[in-house]
Amino acid sequence: MKDIFEITIIGRGGQGSKTTSEVIASTALRFGKYMQAFSEYGAERSGAPMNSYVRIADGPITIHSTIIDADLTVIMDESLIEMASCRRPESMLIVNTAKNPQQIREMLGMKTGRVFTVNSTGISIEVMGVNIPNTPTAGAISKVAGEHIVKKEQLEKELRDKLEKKIGKEAMDKNIVCLNRGFNEVKEG
Repeated sequence: MKDIFEITIIGRGGQGSKTTSEVIASTALRFGKYMQAFSEYGAERSGAPMNSYVRIADGPITIHSTIIDADLTVIMDESLIEMASCRRPESMLIVNTAKNPQQIREMLGMKTGRVFTVNSTGISIEVMGVNIPNTPTAGAISKVAGEHIVKKEQLEKELRDKLEKKIGKEAMDKNIVCLNRGFNEVKEG
């Protein structure tokens, strides 16, 4: 593993991109890693495009800039797919879509890198009745980059500790179902 693992999450306000980055970073911190999590907004309103960034390392992180070419890029809203930047052969891309990974690879003309898809929107609507794709996507992130960042069980504990009092046990249980489905249903191609 390189010294710092970098993640860029591209989504729209209200989809939970910021929360996802913060929960992944705080989970890494809790389990002994160093981390940074920060977001970048255009218009601060629901539905506006925004980026969230996460850095995770085994030692102190001294970089304090936007992530340009992430190890893992996550697209929370398929309409923002043109913002994906996976230039290195080892780059990874996760897209919230009903399409398969090969379709995404062809859409983007990707010759190298690893492409994953997960229908986080479908999962969240089916389980919770709302289109908030962040928890299934967090499960997919854990599966795809888990050895670099956090294990699913650690992420589940952090979610419960951070959010259960705020959203209630019933809603939290549904989020955990979404987390597990995202982990289990992510596809590579």
